[in-house]
Amino acid sequence: MDFNTLIGLYEQTSGLVGRIEQLHDDKLAILVTDFKPIAERFEAKKKDSSATIIVFGVYNSGKSTLINALLGYEAAATGDIPETKRVAAYRWSDFEILDTPGLDSVHSEDDFVTLEQLERADVVIFVMNPIGVAEEHLTIQYMLNMLSQKKKVLVVLNPKSEFSEADFTCLKDNFKQHLQQSAAAMGLQQVLLDIPMMQVNAKCGFQGKVANSPKVAAALLAKSQLPALESRLNEFLTEYKYVDTDALSLVLNNYLDSALHKLNALSSDKALHFYNELKREILIILERCISTLKRSVNAKGDEIYYHVKTVLLNSRGAHGCEEVLKSFMQQANSDMQNTIQSEIMSCSQQLAQLTSNYNDIISNELQAQRVSLVATAGSSDSLDLTDLNASVQAMAESTGTGTGTGTGSGTGRMGSSPQASTIAFNPVSVQLALKATETAITAVLPSLGTSIFASIANSVLKAIPVVGPVVLALSTLYTLFTGGSASSANDAVRRQAEEEQRRNERFISQVEECAQEQRSNFITSYLAAIDNNVRPSFDDLIHNVNDALGGLTEQQQNYQSIINEALQLQSRMKMNGACCSSYQPLTTKQGLLSRSSNHTNGGR
Repeated sequence: MDFNTLIGLYEQTSGLVGRIEQLHDDKLAILVTDFKPIAERFEAKKKDSSATIIVFGVYNSGKSTLINALLGYEAAATGDIPETKRVAAYRWSDFEILDTPGLDSVHSEDDFVTLEQLERADVVIFVMNPIGVAEEHLTIQYMLNMLSQKKKVLVVLNPKSEFSEADFTCLKDNFKQHLQQSAAAMGLQQVLLDIPMMQVNAKCGFQGKVANSPKVAAALLAKSQLPALESRLNEFLTEYKYVDTDALSLVLNNYLDSALHKLNALSSDKALHFYNELKREILIILERCISTLKRSVNAKGDEIYYHVKTVLLNSRGAHGCEEVLKSFMQQANSDMQNTIQSEIMSCSQQLAQLTSNYNDIISNELQAQRVSLVATAGSSDSLDLTDLNASVQAMAESTGTGTGTGTGSGTGRMGSSPQASTIAFNPVSVQLALKATETAITAVLPSLGTSIFASIANSVLKAIPVVGPVVLALSTLYTLFTGGSASSANDAVRRQAEEEQRRNERFISQVEECAQEQRSNFITSYLAAIDNNVRPSFDDLIHNVNDALGGLTEQQQNYQSIINEALQLQSRMKMNGACCSSYQPLTTKQGLLSRSSNHTNGGR
């Protein structure tokens, strides 16, 4: 599990513990106490792992707008005149971003402040306007100085107007020529691959982050190329400082396991335990489906990267290259849709089998409770579920733990009799909830696999850029330098060889950026499609399952709400955590009974 994902799960768990503390329930106090050392450990790790990103460039290049786009809210001042008077620090993805006054501002002291902060930076983002970018000699000089100090350097070209792909490729090539010349003057060679260059529309990215509609947000973000920048920054920061997340994952996962065991122990009703275990299994199957889909998207994106790079390098932009790449991208899109359909169908089948098995298990448990009540009553007459309901209600009232209906008068205080150490529960509610769960699964999943494909296909195909203009531009750039003859002087031959080498380096750099862009666009588009189509349907299903259990007192509602949230966090831990990645949901009755028994008794 990556560090940012783990921190996100920790903070969600911390929020849950905070809500538990606000209930002031003595039976839940142990959950708050158990979490304190875990919180101390995570907070210490967050401080130790921080790195600094500095956003650098001339004034009005879009530095502050880019920071706002990364943050997702307007924190840094923007405008046509120098707005940033001092270095401002912001938190992004548990790292620090510094916004500088910029070079060539109206205040000469600003340059000194900006350059002083460069020494603190672990990653430097140079924000530049593509128009006149080659003339920014001072910026190029600072860029190469940072590179010579082994700092991570990234160039973001933030256009104020639209460029065709071919024009933009030529602009980058022009800039790279100046960069090579400056590097050669400093005795640096082969620097282009160490200075990735990306086009990001910061204004469009910010609009995408604050958009209310998920589909509008996804479209704007895909257009802006901001997600590709965020992905590259996370790669840089991962390289900057490795954090061993396995131990932390295990600590958080064990806490959730322990908390769920203690929460389940508050009720002695086995039918309820089985139903909570069913919810746990449903969540894991759904999370595993999402996780598998996203892994498949990333794997296909990597395949696209290597294929595009190989074709462009081998063909040198020759005739027919464009059609080869277009055909490959269309096939990749078709493969991904088939993967999504297959995975969702598999998920649906697993859930159907799971609920069928639990239906039998819970029905058997309710039958056993009925037999027990008959024996207790000393009668051989059969009791239907209504009789069972009434009997359980009477027993609960006799111990002072009435089940009530809706948000009854539960206060969180137990009765004084020995039987009141756990919460009496209405078993009929479990059977009704199970039926509602089966209905929800039947209603949501079978249609999901077919309903999302049209929207996914349209959004992804629109987001995947046409590779033709890129190929044309690269073909134009890769024209071997032809000058001199066999009788040319040695210095002319040497200059020719050096120029060919620099031209080849620029070509390879452009190919690398093109392949990265194709990969990033594919991954970003499909992940957004999954988040905007599959995830909401799964969330609706989970919501319906959680709401299916009725007839609860206020106290029981609180407990079940906590259990539901802890189950969801636990399922995400198991699907993301390296220490738990081998977890497999079970669909056999024997396996379910064994696992449920272990969970109820505290075993793992």
